[in-house]
This record gives sequence, structure tokens and C-alpha cells, in this order.
Amino acid sequence: GDSDLDLKSAIAVAKVIEERKPNIFTLENVKYYAYPKGGKEPRAFNIILDALERGGYTIDTPTIYDARDYGAPSKRERLMFRATRKGTLPPKPEPTHGPTTDTPHVGWYSVLEDMIDGLPDYPIKKLRRANYIYRELQELEVRDGKGKLRGRRSNVVRFGPIDPENIPESVGPILMGGVVDSYRVGMALRDEPTSPVIASTNVVMRILLPGGRVKRVTSRALARLMGFPDSYPLPSDAIPADANYERLTKEQRALEDLSI
Repeated sequence: GDSDLDLKSAIAVAKVIEERKPNIFTLENVKYYAYPKGGKEPRAFNIILDALERGGYTIDTPTIYDARDYGAPSKRERLMFRATRKGTLPPKPEPTHGPTTDTPHVGWYSVLEDMIDGLPDYPIKKLRRANYIYRELQELEVRDGKGKLRGRRSNVVRFGPIDPENIPESVGPILMGGVVDSYRVGMALRDEPTSPVIASTNVVMRILLPGGRVKRVTSRALARLMGFPDSYPLPSDAIPADANYERLTKEQRALEDLSI
């Protein structure tokens, strides 16, 4: 549900709308801001919506956009909401990539291919401690005739188990990402976008290559997946710099190395 900060922020936004009466209003947030889980009332969003309605605004339907549908190599769903006091709103942007277009989604491999060899090696002995990664790979499935990894789905046939230390050439490389304190793992083949990329020291990404090689995804590689050019300076407080990786807290390193 909405936090106290969400509600206070919404009240402040509503006050600005009522007092300043902007001609155009745009809101961007996570999708649950307008569409909460479990059918709950979006209280913070409704505070802003009520202010716009009282102000006579033409209001758009809150829409969820996925970055991968617009050429990004990673999935990222965001809520966009627009309103105007004058004229009409411009048309909503249509997806440029994905199943509703003639252009497939951009796979992560095409974005990182030229830098993979230069990424730091990750010791296979440390990967062996991550039993949850091995478990996920053993439960992989593949769609008929398409070679797409899809776990725990219907309309698929068994492909695995896959040994993380011996990824087949026909399957790899595989990018795996997860949150170290929850043991949730997302996987993507070379032609698939990644799961959402989060700028956090709790998020770990590894590239599993044929031949038992494992690469650590650095902050620069993460930035590429998020759409930043290589010339963009990385603020140390947003994405940990490559040189700072080994200076993560003891707790974070312990979680990463934990055997479960």
C-alpha cells in the first residue's frame, strides 16, 4: 500500500496543481502507484487525480510502458500519466520493439558482446556455493522450436537440466541476475532482454559462458544495460564503481557467498 511518504508527497503535488495550475502535468512512477496489488485503493494517486479533476484538466488513462518495447535491452515497467488544461494531449507512443511490431526485442548480448572478454572472471568455486542458481538451471524449459528459456511454464518441453559449469554452445551465454538477500534469480538468453536492472549493491549479475567460464557484470556493464553511454561518469552513490566492488560490506559479501 501507499506509505506515509507517498501520501505526503501526493498532498504536496495536489497543492502545487491547485495553486500554480500548470498547463501540462506528467507523472512517472512504478506501476503499482496507480494499480496496487490485490485491488487496493491507490490513495496517493487518487489525491493527485482529484486535484486534476477539480482543476478541469483533460486527463489521460494511466499507462504502463515497458522499456524493452522501446529498444532497451532490459525489462523495466513504468507508469506514465498525463493531463492538460489547454488543448488535447498528443498521441501515446506506440511500441517499436516486441511481439506487436516487426522488430524483436533487443537482447542483452548485443549490448555487452564487445566487453564480455574484458569483464572480471568470477571463481567457479564461489558459483558452486549458490545452490539456488544450480537449482534454477536444472528447472529450465524451452519452447517448442524457438530455443527460448522459460521456466515453469505451460506450452513448453523439457530442455534441462543444464550444468552451470558446462553451458552448451547452443544455449549460452546466459545472463543471470538476482538479489543476494532473497535468492531470486532472473535469466536471459543472448537474444532476450534482461530482467529489471537495479542500481543496488544487493543486486548481483553473472554471465555464464560455455566452457565453464563465469564473468562478473561490472557497474559499467550495468550502466550500458540501463541505456547509459560509456562516456557517462558513474556516480559512486548510485552504481558502485568497479574499483569499489571488493569494498562492499561484510554482510553483503557474506550473503553472496552463502551456501543454501
